[in-house]
Amino acid sequence: MTAANLEGYIALLARYKLVDGPAHAAGALARGLRGVLTAGTLDTLGRCFDPAELNALVAGLAELELPAWQAATRYEGCTPATLQASTRLLTTPGRQVLRRAIAEA
Repeated sequence: MTAANLEGYIALLARYKLVDGPAHAAGALARGLRGVLTAGTLDTLGRCFDPAELNALVAGLAELELPAWQAATRYEGCTPATLQASTRLLTTPGRQVLRRAIAEA
């Protein structure tokens, strides 16, 4: 890569990260769902849920309701320090740190 082709490289990388990569992942998910669910089941899901609801079912919620999650979780072998650390990781800033660490790995 040179200074002359840097702009083109950035454009291609952005397209891959924002368009091609997610499209590939969505295609793989759709193929997997078609492999285990019948067309009738997929049609029923499409009629029962709007796209945002289906997204939440498949990908989870963007924001975690921490008190509800903690109330529904059974803790075993945890110390107060590990509970505090897990709570920090589940907050929005904590998840952003995890995402950055995963992206850099």
